[in-house]
Amino acid sequence: MAIAEITNIRGGRKKVKFNKVEIYTFLNEVLGFRYAVLNKEGYYLKNNNGIYECIIFDEIKYTFRNYIENNFDSFEFSNQIKFKDFINEFFAKRPIQDSNLLKSYLKKNLELSEENKQLLINYDA
Repeated sequence: MAIAEITNIRGGRKKVKFNKVEIYTFLNEVLGFRYAVLNKEGYYLKNNNGIYECIIFDEIKYTFRNYIENNFDSFEFSNQIKFKDFINEFFAKRPIQDSNLLKSYLKKNLELSEENKQLLINYDA
């Protein structure tokens, strides 16, 4: 999964091009983030052993950042850029945004169990 492409530019600097589609797919498939609408209310969710917990949007960005930090060497671009430079580009370019595109990727093929629906209803109460 190519979440980013690194290219060399003048002066030995690196350019990072983030692939939002791949990042959003990664958030869904690897990190377990989802988005659901129930009773016309939208919720960001985190899968925790089959039970979804409501989270705030910022948790998605920081979980992704922590995953990258802890697993940086496993990404294909890790030999092209230092972690510090990569993460600085991540925060400068903000590829993960609270947008309709993100929500649509996180909603894809989501079916909530009755237990999960009840948790969301109780969350609003």
